[in-house]
Amino acid sequence: MSDVTIIILAYNSVTKNREIYERCLLSSLEQDYPYKQIIVADNGSTDNTYDFSKSVCKERNECRVVKLSRNFGWAGGNNRGAILAKSKYILFLNDDAYFIHRDCVSKLVEYMERDPRLGAVQPVIINRDGSLNLGGVLGFSGFSVLRTSTRHNLSYLSGAALMVRTSAFFRVGMFDEKLFLYYDDVDFSLRLLAHGLRIAIAPNCFVFHWESATLGKENPIYFYYTIRNNLWVLAKSSPLRLLPIKITLAILGSLNIIGYWTLVHRDAEKVKYVIKGLIDGLAHLGSMIIRNKEKVRGYEDPHIDLEFLCPRTIRNALKRKLFSHQYSV
Repeated sequence: MSDVTIIILAYNSVTKNREIYERCLLSSLEQDYPYKQIIVADNGSTDNTYDFSKSVCKERNECRVVKLSRNFGWAGGNNRGAILAKSKYILFLNDDAYFIHRDCVSKLVEYMERDPRLGAVQPVIINRDGSLNLGGVLGFSGFSVLRTSTRHNLSYLSGAALMVRTSAFFRVGMFDEKLFLYYDDVDFSLRLLAHGLRIAIAPNCFVFHWESATLGKENPIYFYYTIRNNLWVLAKSSPLRLLPIKITLAILGSLNIIGYWTLVHRDAEKVKYVIKGLIDGLAHLGSMIIRNKEKVRGYEDPHIDLEFLCPRTIRNALKRKLFSHQYSV
């Protein structure tokens, strides 16, 4: 059997939702897989999350709590936890997610062992509203929608609960810390594909996810990172001949979002952050294009772009969680 390191990235987790965070820790400790280690990476919390984590892990040799010097973002915090892992597989788990059954890690390992071409696998994630997260589908514009059925093609895996092959994780360059928050999972999934590896959903393992416990999807900062990072990931991963078209589609979609928050909701704060994300994203496109070395694209669905390009349907597009990257920082 192969060993696994479960990395739980914690940030003010007690303040956000102590009950869910405790279930996150306990469900990890109670997994029946015997060859596991748990690393809790406290990402610069300012509450008592570190002490609480130590108390839960007390006298459990397989659990280690590490306090990071500051908030390194979702990507940076998980990277620092991964560096400490000495196992064949790493399982990244958000602090607002927990395993529903005790055999989930065992099933994920079994799934990975069947196919050495698998770079990463995601369990079935059950969201707070009862909807399913089976990974995501990208449009040509980079905007995305969660899969709720395996009938749809898969473009990327969610970072809320993600098992990776450790060798593949370091070979493709870990998570991109420049992104800091959101779209990290899209970028990482595309790089796995570019290296000839597969991504998949394990249908027999279930994880509950509270969703966006840190910022929430109504927080203006959420829109800043999704708009900015979408442009950056497009620049890094798109074929250069298609990049002008894809960037144009992303800009048009972003302008429609600005119009939606301006005309429909008159929310000046969200408009400000969307504009800032668009400006910052475009300002650094050149440096991201220089890093463009990808050879394989994930599946892209033009229907997603149509929703964002049509002002009449953008409201429904936003309701359908097309910005659907669900983690904590």
